[in-house]
Amino acid sequence: MRFALVGLAQTGKTTLLAAMAEGHAPEARHGTDPSQGALAAVRMPDPAVERLAEIVGSKKATHSALEFLDLPGLAPGSAHAVNPRQILAHAASADALVAVVRAFANDDVAPTLGRIDPAAELAAVVDEILLSDLALVEGRLERIAAELAKPISGEDRAALGRETDLLERLGSGFEAGTRAADAELKGEEEEIIRKFSFLSRLPIAAVVNVDETGVGKAPADFGMPASTPALALPGRLELEMLELDPEDRKLFMADYGIEELAVAEVANLVKRAAGLVTFYTAGPKEARAWTIEKGTTAVEAAGKIHTDLARGFIRAETFRLEDLFEHGSEKELKSKGLIRLEGKDYVVREGDVLLVRFNV
Repeated sequence: MRFALVGLAQTGKTTLLAAMAEGHAPEARHGTDPSQGALAAVRMPDPAVERLAEIVGSKKATHSALEFLDLPGLAPGSAHAVNPRQILAHAASADALVAVVRAFANDDVAPTLGRIDPAAELAAVVDEILLSDLALVEGRLERIAAELAKPISGEDRAALGRETDLLERLGSGFEAGTRAADAELKGEEEEIIRKFSFLSRLPIAAVVNVDETGVGKAPADFGMPASTPALALPGRLELEMLELDPEDRKLFMADYGIEELAVAEVANLVKRAAGLVTFYTAGPKEARAWTIEKGTTAVEAAGKIHTDLARGFIRAETFRLEDLFEHGSEKELKSKGLIRLEGKDYVVREGDVLLVRFNV
């Protein structure tokens, strides 16, 4: 799963990602295009997989990891910055967007809007996303007009007409501030819209990057809309904490009332925003956490583990992680009838442990 960090310039996105990556700066993507940004694989902390490994007797515990793409800051209207549309084009490969907005003071770095206003920054980012989507609509409508000017079949002409109607409606919505995710679609329109990489179709969450004065405050305290999943955390402060030894870090966190580090908080945020669930596998060699989209079937989850498991899928032995923690062993789960056999169409739930039976 990939998440694109988007935001105006000078919001501290790179600092936040470095804090999430345990102090390691993200690696710049290959090529010389300055709009591509940098990519980092971030380990998602999960105490459950450690406990699962201990109970099952696995030699190691492997946490799931998510990719974060740190895109350059947007500077709308600046003659010296990369066009926001060019930057946002690289977010098309993401599964969701995380808007980083600024709520910290720094006399040496002026905010892009000229003032500290997290809610206005989020609105500006959404506006740029909608403008990017509107450009896609306008470009496609021009190409459709060119196709309609040629001799084509009545069936093709009717299909292009239906696509035109949808795009014009979406374009009007973008101009009015309505995201593609909120558009009311009917019939084949869902299939048509899938052909386009509309960024406003992606889930979006927000991180309010605060300083020491903002620790403990809620996103609503900064005017963030309730409709956007959000959290507030101190990126720079957390990065500094990583330089401390574990015991000093605990004391530092206690002094500021920080219960979880940025990586854990952002992991929970993106899971909620993007509708992700975590399932587990466990054996003598390894216990492992896997992050998948909500609604993923057992055979699809098996394919995430290894393509052979999906190709030769027979069934999945399944139990709940919470049941294992309560009863202490798989043997006890079997005796209580808490291990189930599920077919390929079973929808995997948060906290499922799967043992896939297969034959190839």
